Amino acid sequence: MNTLKTIALILMVTLGLKAEAQKKYDFGTDSVRCVENLSLFNEFIKQKSYADAYKSWQVCVNICPASRKGLYLSGVNMFRSLIKNEADEARKAILTDSLMTLFDIRAANFGQEGYVLGRKGVEMFKYYDDPCTAKDVLKRSIDISQNKAEAAIISTYYQALYKCYRNDQVDLETMFTEYLTLSDIINVNIERLDEAAEEEDEDDGKEGHKEKYVTAKNNLDEFFVQFADCEDIERIFKVRMDAAPNDLELKKKALRIMNRKDCSDSDLFLPVAKAIHDAEPSAESAYAIAQKEAKLKNYSQAAKYYDEASDLCGDCAEKVNYLIKTGYFSLANGNVSKVRTCANEILQREPSNGNGYILKGDAIFQSASSCDDGKLGKYGMYWLAYDIYSRAKAVDNNKKVQEIASKKLANCTAQFPTTEDAFFFGVKDGASYTTCTGEATTVKVR
Repeated sequence: MNTLKTIALILMVTLGLKAEAQKKYDFGTDSVRCVENLSLFNEFIKQKSYADAYKSWQVCVNICPASRKGLYLSGVNMFRSLIKNEADEARKAILTDSLMTLFDIRAANFGQEGYVLGRKGVEMFKYYDDPCTAKDVLKRSIDISQNKAEAAIISTYYQALYKCYRNDQVDLETMFTEYLTLSDIINVNIERLDEAAEEEDEDDGKEGHKEKYVTAKNNLDEFFVQFADCEDIERIFKVRMDAAPNDLELKKKALRIMNRKDCSDSDLFLPVAKAIHDAEPSAESAYAIAQKEAKLKNYSQAAKYYDEASDLCGDCAEKVNYLIKTGYFSLANGNVSKVRTCANEILQREPSNGNGYILKGDAIFQSASSCDDGKLGKYGMYWLAYDIYSRAKAVDNNKKVQEIASKKLANCTAQFPTTEDAFFFGVKDGASYTTCTGEATTVKVR
């Protein structure tokens, strides 16, 4: 009785699928066999019995390739598993070729050529030794999709292009041209997704969201800086900027790359950075100008632009780095109060950052003369600075911080009064002392 019920249920499902197929799908001339194998394929996929699923998949793509898109969506994972677990290289090659054919059949029956070619290209790049074969397919995908190209496809395409370049199969000019084209596509999508986020204020988790395009942009930059030297960057971007002097986006790309490659010595660097900063001030443009001014030893200008970078970045990941730079160049410029402000904010954000304590100690050390009352005043500031430098060594194991702090401590010690001087002023080593700024420390002698 149970067997009869099972058979009846299978028949009902099969007939139901067949009836639905007549409305929406093409089940071919042998629809019964098609529906039966579709049911088997789906069941085997659920069980992850991919060898059995493959047999049903072959039947379906031969007699009813337009029956279900799921044949191709689930088929990709099926082939990946079969390829991964196949020991025989000849058989693995056949399965890999069949995976590529899957994408062709899908596109022929369900359209979306650009999208499907992109997915095929990604798999080709993964499984085939020749990156240029995948590169051509990915290029065709992007040419069709244009601004709708997926972030992963863009990243994989440029990675394949880079490998072809390393094999002398693509020239330098193509690498630059494609970088600019792909960057434009990425920027269009980042702007589009920013606008969508403002309107909907939600993320549905689908492919193509801003973070993926940001990652793609970083990936492109990473490959770009590996092959381009500063002379090439300046030469090629200058030609394009001469042709389009008002193209702000082009200038932004040039600056981003010059920053990544540390091309601040380029004659193009400062004019581009200032042009961007004048039009659309940003942390990146301010930091770029600051770096150049620092190299030119224009310390007051460097401090000014590092400070702007810190303000413009808000709570960005580079905030502390900007604060450290602002602090050190403010110190070189003699702006001790600014140094203290930067140090305090650094330590508020990162209590174990030794650079924050070193900056704070430097500000105190530099203020010694302002507390010089002819007695212990200036010594009190040296003692306090010593305490702060000691704190830097205690909280931060960074080798550079340790070395700098040790030198600063030695410099402080050299300024301490002798035992005789301390006796003259009526204090003993280790006694409590309050500086002219109201901060507590202890007496220290040489």
